[in-house]
Amino acid sequence: LDDGSTDIRLCANDGIADELTFLADNEASELLYLFIVTDEENNVLSTSNSGIIDFEGAPAGICHVWGLSYSGTLMLEPGDNITEIELSDECFDLSDNFVTVTRLHVEGGTVSLADGSTETVVCQGDDASDVLTFESQGAGTTGSFIFVVTDDNNIILSTSEDGVIDFSEAPEGICRVWGLNYTGNLLAQPGDNAAEIALSDECFDL
Repeated sequence: LDDGSTDIRLCANDGIADELTFLADNEASELLYLFIVTDEENNVLSTSNSGIIDFEGAPAGICHVWGLSYSGTLMLEPGDNITEIELSDECFDLSDNFVTVTRLHVEGGTVSLADGSTETVVCQGDDASDVLTFESQGAGTTGSFIFVVTDDNNIILSTSEDGVIDFSEAPEGICRVWGLNYTGNLLAQPGDNAAEIALSDECFDL
């Protein structure tokens, strides 16, 4: 990559462009040069003459970006395995290494109470339990998942890993319980606005 690294993790399909610039240490600069994106099995997904590639919209997974120096006519097509075919009809040489691009996809899904409802009332100061159990549906399996409790202004009050939450000490008013699927390190803290901050240092979906 343009910063010298050969490994990067991206958040796929988050609406933010994932444009990367790849560079080649190419001594045979008078020849043609191409960047090739493959899957982990070395099957061609796409190519780039410029080395500027946007991975936004690509599905979750891992791909490799290679460099190809060549003369003559390029022979490869999407779906070809670069280790099994002649890449041009003249001279060619594939780069000694590749850049690994890991595309992560997180999905917050939906949350509800254990009975499937999404609204309830608890009466504080009575003898009834104020412990509620929440469940998630359709959340991503990448990374970690927690439940986030906010007030009605989305200010974080607490978090829960198991979805069992005791509201007996909560102040009077309205709370919201969200699901958060994330990778990397959790940044969300009580007092933060869940709708306005980066909830992790990598990928996240509320």
